[in-house]
Amino acid sequence: MHNLTAAIKGFVDHFPTNTKIDLDTFSKHVLRPEHEKTVRYIGCLALGGRDGENSWKELLCDVECRRALVFGMIGRALEEHVFSELWFGGSEEQCKELSELEQRSVELDGTLPSMLIAMNQR
Repeated sequence: MHNLTAAIKGFVDHFPTNTKIDLDTFSKHVLRPEHEKTVRYIGCLALGGRDGENSWKELLCDVECRRALVFGMIGRALEEHVFSELWFGGSEEQCKELSELEQRSVELDGTLPSMLIAMNQR
């Protein structure tokens, strides 16, 4: 996990520091249907603040805030699409087997003997 975090930080650290962001341009290009997840991730990670639009400008124009936001967005995407999967990377057969095992063990208490019973029921 530390290697993944370091790799994400390395990626984010290569973002340009001299790029100026105009909120109107940002709004025109990002607030479109094809960028719905991006906007949702930003909304999950940041609040605009008391000054409304000016707070968003400050957040998006500050290089360190932008980097932190991108870092958080990547983390959020990994959490939703990788780490939340029951068996990420498993074959279709393995995922089906795991789902069936989970279904059989729903009413069990989660202890090792209960899990062994569920496994033996296959």
